[in-house]
Amino acid sequence: MAHSHQGGGLGYEKNAERLTRATDILKERGYSVWDWAPSEVYIKDMTLPWPTIMEEFHKPILQSGYITEAFFLPSWEQSNGAKAEHDYAETAHVAVKEFPEAWFE
Repeated sequence: MAHSHQGGGLGYEKNAERLTRATDILKERGYSVWDWAPSEVYIKDMTLPWPTIMEEFHKPILQSGYITEAFFLPSWEQSNGAKAEHDYAETAHVAVKEFPEAWFE
Protein backbone atom coordinates (compact mmCIF):
# COMPACT_ATOMS: atom_id res chain seq x y z
CA MET A 1 0.00 0.00 0.00
CA ALA A 2 1.25 3.46 -0.83
CA HIS A 3 0.84 6.67 1.10
CA SER A 4 1.33 10.19 -0.26
CA HIS A 5 2.71 13.05 1.81
CA GLN A 6 2.38 16.74 1.34
CA GLY A 7 5.03 19.20 0.41
CA GLY A 8 5.57 22.39 2.31
CA GLY A 9 5.38 26.09 1.72
CA LEU A 10 1.97 26.31 0.05
CA GLY A 11 -0.32 26.63 3.07
CA TYR A 12 -2.70 24.05 4.46
CA GLU A 13 -5.52 24.33 1.90
CA LYS A 14 -3.25 24.26 -1.16
CA ASN A 15 -1.25 21.36 0.28
CA ALA A 16 -4.48 19.48 1.03
CA GLU A 17 -5.63 19.97 -2.58
CA ARG A 18 -2.31 18.70 -3.96
CA LEU A 19 -2.29 15.76 -1.56
CA THR A 20 -5.82 14.80 -2.58
CA ARG A 21 -4.85 15.04 -6.25
CA ALA A 22 -1.68 12.98 -5.63
CA THR A 23 -3.77 10.31 -3.88
CA ASP A 24 -6.11 10.17 -6.90
CA ILE A 25 -3.18 9.97 -9.32
CA LEU A 26 -1.59 7.11 -7.39
CA LYS A 27 -4.91 5.23 -7.47
CA GLU A 28 -5.20 5.89 -11.22
CA ARG A 29 -1.72 4.42 -11.63
CA GLY A 30 -2.80 1.23 -9.89
CA TYR A 31 -1.51 1.81 -6.37
CA SER A 32 -3.53 0.77 -3.36
CA VAL A 33 -3.43 3.99 -1.35
CA TRP A 34 -4.19 4.79 2.27
CA ASP A 35 -6.45 7.82 1.95
CA TRP A 36 -5.60 10.47 4.52
CA ALA A 37 -8.61 12.72 3.90
CA PRO A 38 -11.38 10.98 5.92
CA SER A 39 -9.35 10.96 9.12
CA GLU A 40 -8.03 14.48 8.57
CA VAL A 41 -11.49 15.94 9.19
CA TYR A 42 -11.53 14.53 12.71
CA ILE A 43 -7.90 15.26 13.48
CA LYS A 44 -8.19 18.88 12.38
CA ASP A 45 -11.21 19.39 14.67
CA MET A 46 -9.31 18.06 17.70
CA THR A 47 -6.95 21.06 17.66
CA LEU A 48 -4.09 18.92 18.96
CA PRO A 49 -0.50 20.10 18.65
CA TRP A 50 1.05 18.77 15.44
CA PRO A 51 3.78 16.79 17.29
CA THR A 52 1.03 14.84 19.08
CA ILE A 53 -0.77 14.18 15.81
CA MET A 54 2.45 13.01 14.20
CA GLU A 55 3.46 10.75 17.08
CA GLU A 56 0.04 9.30 17.91
CA PHE A 57 -1.54 9.06 14.46
CA HIS A 58 0.84 9.27 11.51
CA LYS A 59 3.73 7.34 13.04
CA PRO A 60 1.66 4.23 13.92
CA ILE A 61 0.17 4.16 10.42
CA LEU A 62 3.57 4.36 8.74
CA GLN A 63 5.00 1.75 11.08
CA SER A 64 1.98 -0.59 10.90
CA GLY A 65 3.48 -2.85 8.24
CA TYR A 66 0.59 -2.10 5.87
CA ILE A 67 2.38 0.77 4.14
CA THR A 68 5.09 -0.47 1.77
CA GLU A 69 5.82 2.76 -0.11
CA ALA A 70 5.54 6.41 0.85
CA PHE A 71 5.44 9.05 -1.87
CA PHE A 72 6.50 12.57 -0.91
CA LEU A 73 5.34 15.55 -2.92
CA PRO A 74 7.81 18.10 -4.26
CA SER A 75 9.12 20.45 -1.55
CA TRP A 76 8.22 18.02 1.25
CA GLU A 77 11.43 19.08 2.99
CA GLN A 78 9.78 22.42 3.81
CA SER A 79 7.08 20.78 5.92
CA ASN A 80 7.88 19.77 9.49
CA GLY A 81 5.11 17.18 9.37
CA ALA A 82 6.36 15.65 6.11
CA LYS A 83 9.91 15.56 7.49
CA ALA A 84 8.65 13.65 10.54
CA GLU A 85 6.69 11.26 8.30
CA HIS A 86 9.78 10.75 6.16
CA ASP A 87 11.78 9.80 9.26
CA TYR A 88 9.01 7.46 10.47
CA ALA A 89 8.90 5.77 7.06
CA GLU A 90 12.65 5.28 6.93
CA THR A 91 12.71 3.86 10.46
CA ALA A 92 9.97 1.39 9.47
CA HIS A 93 11.89 0.42 6.28
CA VAL A 94 9.10 1.78 4.08
CA ALA A 95 10.30 2.57 0.54
CA VAL A 96 10.50 6.37 0.31
CA LYS A 97 9.84 7.81 -3.13
CA GLU A 98 9.56 11.26 -4.65
CA PHE A 99 6.20 11.98 -6.29
CA PRO A 100 7.11 13.30 -9.75
CA GLU A 101 5.83 16.81 -10.41
CA ALA A 102 5.13 15.68 -14.00
CA TRP A 103 2.41 13.32 -12.71
CA PHE A 104 0.31 16.39 -11.85
CA GLU A 105 0.15 17.36 -15.54
